[in-house]
Amino acid sequence: MKPIVALAAGLAALLSLGIAAAHVGAGGGQSLPPATPAAKPRVASTALCGDMWVLALADRDQILSLSRDAAGPSSPYAGEAAGLPRNRGSLEELIAGDAGLVVTGQGSSTQMRRVLGRFGIAELDLGATSDLQELADKIPQVGKRLGQPERGKALRAAFLHDIAAAADPGGVGPVVAYYRPDGGGAGAGTIVDAALSAAGYRNMQRRTGPAGWGGIPLEQIVMTPPGAFVVSYFDTQPPARNAGLGRNPVLRRAAEQGVVLPVPGKLWPCDHPVISQAVTLLAGERLRLEGAFR
Repeated sequence: MKPIVALAAGLAALLSLGIAAAHVGAGGGQSLPPATPAAKPRVASTALCGDMWVLALADRDQILSLSRDAAGPSSPYAGEAAGLPRNRGSLEELIAGDAGLVVTGQGSSTQMRRVLGRFGIAELDLGATSDLQELADKIPQVGKRLGQPERGKALRAAFLHDIAAAADPGGVGPVVAYYRPDGGGAGAGTIVDAALSAAGYRNMQRRTGPAGWGGIPLEQIVMTPPGAFVVSYFDTQPPARNAGLGRNPVLRRAAEQGVVLPVPGKLWPCDHPVISQAVTLLAGERLRLEGAFR
């Protein structure tokens, strides 16, 4: 454990510099920072996305602590997270925990990086990507930072195999609209849009807009309805599940006709290789739909 006196003195010295907490990321195809020479560092994660990467690649005895969301309804690794310590993401807690590497979610502050560095703790900001090939290339980079290069390479190979197996050789799949409980969607520039395409669908929102996570206006869906709806995250918010579908007449009618395709929210809360499971699930549903439309 780092001495508490040194911790307090170090934090005071850094804060006196007036460091601004400007958020930065490593997404958009940029390479993650190079690995440090230390093999298998002790690791702490401060957010769900970091938890997922750590639980997928690190040894259990490497993991000092995870975020409080590690075993929540949006985590695909809730079982693996059981019994592991949690943290609140505070600098004092992370430094006192004596981690060698802190994995943050999508964007962390300059202040956090500099304070951690002052105590010899490396930080890995996972950034974000909306491209499946970029995601594949990110896997061995994260594995290397966690001291698990071979595991990272193997996970990349498995991920690419699953994505290739889900591809539609015909290339002209059903048109779908993506819908969440809050009414949001997934247009161009989102990992969900990339997953829908990889599973052989044509994403209505990519064609009509808007880009990003905003939703398609209901009037537009009424005038030009998609062949099916892909819905997600209703399962992570149990009280809203039936109510959300029920209060949208378009979705309610689609559900009655059997053209609503639910995807568990835990399969794509982050750009992470577990999204290949969502792609595989959707590819199977596409084959069912195409058979029904013939």
